[in-house]
Amino acid sequence: MSPPDREPAWDAAPSAGSDDRADGPRGPRGRDDPGPEPAADGKPGGRPDLRAGTEDRTEDGEPPDSEDDVLGALRGEDGSGDELGESARVSAIAQQILDRLDGVEGGSLRIGTLALFNDTVTAGGGFSIGAGDPGRSTSTTEFREVEPHEIERTIRCYLRPEGYAEALRILVERRVLILPGPAGTGRESAAYNLLTEALAPAAASASASASAEASTVASGAGAVHVATGSGVVSAADWAPPGEDGGYLVLLEDLASTSPGLAGASTSVVDDDRWISRAAGRLRDARSFLVLVTDTPPSALLESVRHSGHVLTKLGAADSVAVVERHLLGPDPDRADARELRARLDRAGALDLLKARPEPGIAAHLATVLREGGDLAAVVRELADPMTQVWDWFARNRDLAAVSFVLAAAALDGASYLPVSDAGMLLYRMLSPTGVDDHADVRFRDHAARYERWIEIAPKSDDGPAPGPPRIRYRAPAVQQAVLGYAWTYFDGRRDAIEDWLLTLATHRNTDVRTRAAAAAGMIAWHDCDHAMDRFLRPLAASTSPPARQAAAVALQVVSGRPELASTVWDLITDWAVDRPAPPQRRRGLTAALAAGGPLGARSPRRALDVLHDILDRPGWRTLIPVSLSLVQLIEQGRIAEVLAALLDWSEPQDLSPMVTKALSAFAFAVRQPALTPGREPAPADRDRAAPDRAAPDRSAVDEPTRLRGTTKPTAGAAPAAHSRIRTSWDRASSGPDRASSEPARSAPTSPVEARPERPLVDDSLASMRPRLTPLLLTHASGHLTALQELWARSLAREPAQTQALSALRECLERHVTDDPTAYQGLQDVLLGVAARPGKHRERLVYHLGRWAGDRERPNAAAGRIRRELTERPPPREADVLDPRSTMTGGPRR
Repeated sequence: MSPPDREPAWDAAPSAGSDDRADGPRGPRGRDDPGPEPAADGKPGGRPDLRAGTEDRTEDGEPPDSEDDVLGALRGEDGSGDELGESARVSAIAQQILDRLDGVEGGSLRIGTLALFNDTVTAGGGFSIGAGDPGRSTSTTEFREVEPHEIERTIRCYLRPEGYAEALRILVERRVLILPGPAGTGRESAAYNLLTEALAPAAASASASASAEASTVASGAGAVHVATGSGVVSAADWAPPGEDGGYLVLLEDLASTSPGLAGASTSVVDDDRWISRAAGRLRDARSFLVLVTDTPPSALLESVRHSGHVLTKLGAADSVAVVERHLLGPDPDRADARELRARLDRAGALDLLKARPEPGIAAHLATVLREGGDLAAVVRELADPMTQVWDWFARNRDLAAVSFVLAAAALDGASYLPVSDAGMLLYRMLSPTGVDDHADVRFRDHAARYERWIEIAPKSDDGPAPGPPRIRYRAPAVQQAVLGYAWTYFDGRRDAIEDWLLTLATHRNTDVRTRAAAAAGMIAWHDCDHAMDRFLRPLAASTSPPARQAAAVALQVVSGRPELASTVWDLITDWAVDRPAPPQRRRGLTAALAAGGPLGARSPRRALDVLHDILDRPGWRTLIPVSLSLVQLIEQGRIAEVLAALLDWSEPQDLSPMVTKALSAFAFAVRQPALTPGREPAPADRDRAAPDRAAPDRSAVDEPTRLRGTTKPTAGAAPAAHSRIRTSWDRASSGPDRASSEPARSAPTSPVEARPERPLVDDSLASMRPRLTPLLLTHASGHLTALQELWARSLAREPAQTQALSALRECLERHVTDDPTAYQGLQDVLLGVAARPGKHRERLVYHLGRWAGDRERPNAAAGRIRRELTERPPPREADVLDPRSTMTGGPRR
């Protein structure tokens, strides 16, 4: 490991292991051992310390287990609301990511089935002429003459893009032309055409009026030569080897075949003296030189003295027109052109050319059509994300561009500066020689390399908005392919990438670590067992709550692949088992967080079984993660199942910890707003909220199971469980559930259709502005009986009573004032509670009156509901249905 004041070199990355240290030794360093701490200045001096933040923890690294502390945290006391709010933000960001990933076809992302280890994958051969085999050994001074038939072919099919005339003017006048830009954009073909025209007599006469020096252009068409050695850029006194010639130097090609040339290839175009001397000697020899480089134009133009040699932008030709030129010639018949476009459209080629407008792709499609190949099959292969990613990495070896592409994939949807910081961190960690703190790296200069994949867009989808722009992959499938390629193919750099990803996944910024955790889950798709051993188990066993949150998010992403869902369930079910080892207990906290969200929504009874087992452990530290997951399940549309589980868990109505925990979790859930703006419960809950409609068959994703902790068997389907609860307490309620009188709403045919359509650019700050009304208030009418019973149990006595009163006052003060639906729902619930025999009515009248008359915080809603209560007659003792409906010990005022 490198010392703290120096960045690690490629070969200094930490070694990887495979076993979990908690289960046994694994050599020099276990994966539960975070290794050396990062340097104090934040540089990547090693693996992030997953044990960070233990100052408020017990001796075994566990969070506090005091009942008072945990219940106070659920009420947001002593600053604990910040931690809960952060957990809520993590859930909201994770839900955005999961929604975006949902529906992306996984079949095209299976590494190894297409191209990852296939060296023959290209965008079609024959686009580059004259360069020869890039892998062969080369001399240091040789130029190779390009065959005339190769020149003729590229001239015949070439379409001049915007900026071509300016490029020709620079070349003819100044003798040296620098063509910057990323590979695959037509620079090489443009260079051959420019040199051919500059050497032609027509070019000389056409340029005579532009410059007196242009009259010295060769009087006959000379030969075009391409450099096959590094002498042209390494010799200070270089001169053209002959007269009346055109010379092409592909700097990146030379750098890839000439050891030690990388520095020269990036600096020669910025050497004023070399450029000036070369231009003078070329003029004397009536010759021309084109230097093709991937150095960004903005960097080149900073050298003022030779900026006149740089073409700032060479436009792109119409890709469809390129296909027409190759097949139909320069003046095609209109009918033939229409037929060609129709054929391209039927094969999906028009969409491909729009997404990948490189000239080489268009030329390759033309070759396939000319040779009678299967155009549709070729289009599918070229459109495959893995093919695109393979081709991009094969063309782009610049470390800055690679670092930014990976950072954008890991933090997809984040604002520019966090992505830039993450890219710079990776750049330092991957650099073989180390990078100075003041390294002049400008990721925006490389935008042309990845702009077809990545957009830098305003935060609002309605046009420009205040705030920094956000980085977003245009296609989630390409983002996933980039992560999979880097993890699977960069064998010598996997340790450095892992350390980088763990650093991001435990970052202090909630947005950064949540998106990085989702990226870790996508990486785990490619080899789940390997990812579990390397980073998911260590994160899950961490003493750091943010690290455990990251592990939970990653597991939810992993479970999004149907073939891996059972693996994730087996894992978190095992972690839910109470064992004495501290790492296992901490994994149980992670399992509680992972059981919510889409994973639990797909199999709610299985999720609730896991949550019950974790909540039923001795102690109180599991209450917060279980409560957070219950809120997630409610947002995923599993209101009926969650309420049924809470009723079952609190069924004994005694002073046992499990009853208090269940009712405290309910009091927490009932006050939580929906974190996704305007989000409605999924179709599953709407089906259960309307009894007159048949619920869809969900047996394929949710096997019938008995809820843990029930005193008698529960029917396999949630509606049956809800019906049993309702009929037991129906006479004690203030009326029938409103759901039976509501008109049925048509349910979407699939979960994907049910979700509101999301804009291309997420406004994460808007997502952090929750709706003012909790879902258990806005949807109270569909679950009235269950809510009345849970409120009655919670308000009956301490310690759950304190939680319930706090939640009730918050609902009255914050959530029902401007929402008539929520007000009516809460009033119906409280009227039903007050209608029960016992002290319920007296208790509500007392507390509502106290809040209504509070001089510092008077509450009008409490006063209105209190008046409704006092105007109704008290309940009769004969209405008692179940002796367990009121707790022993009496109420507390």
